[in-house]
Amino acid sequence: MPNINTIFNWLLNLNGIVSPYKTCWVFFAFLALRAQADKFQSGYTFIKNKPGAMLVGGWCLLFTFVCATMALCRKRLRGAPTRLPTNC
Repeated sequence: MPNINTIFNWLLNLNGIVSPYKTCWVFFAFLALRAQADKFQSGYTFIKNKPGAMLVGGWCLLFTFVCATMALCRKRLRGAPTRLPTNC
């Protein structure tokens, strides 16, 4: 059975990978809703300029995706386990 610290560190590494990619969906949804803003009624608009909103949303999506991918690659290069040890 693996040490509890090993499992905790594995879960911590997994959260560090999954959480940023999950945030990418927020920016993707923002872009999708903003692209079809004429179909929805809203009392509040975060960025009123549509091209500006698309630019900011696209930049945030790209930046988050690139940083999450770089973190994933860095964790794999450092030898962090990608799965639980086989002796559990």
